[in-house]
Amino acid sequence: MINPDSPLPEKLVNQEVLTDAERESVQGENNREKRNDVLLKFVLQKNDAAKRRFLDCLHDTDQRHVLNFINCDGGKQFAV
Repeated sequence: MINPDSPLPEKLVNQEVLTDAERESVQGENNREKRNDVLLKFVLQKNDAAKRRFLDCLHDTDQRHVLNFINCDGGKQFAV
């Protein structure tokens, strides 16, 4: 599971994957599962370059377990 309470949302804004408004929407949800859902909804709507930056951000925020899952075909909808 993605840790949306980590530095990830801020890094995604800095890397222009999320807007400030999208980050605020993610952080405004009241439980981790919902924050994950909203975060992934936004990321899946992005172009391929933004999705690649998302993967880099996962790596940079020590969420390699999620990155490994996506890269091992667990992210079939996550085509980049």
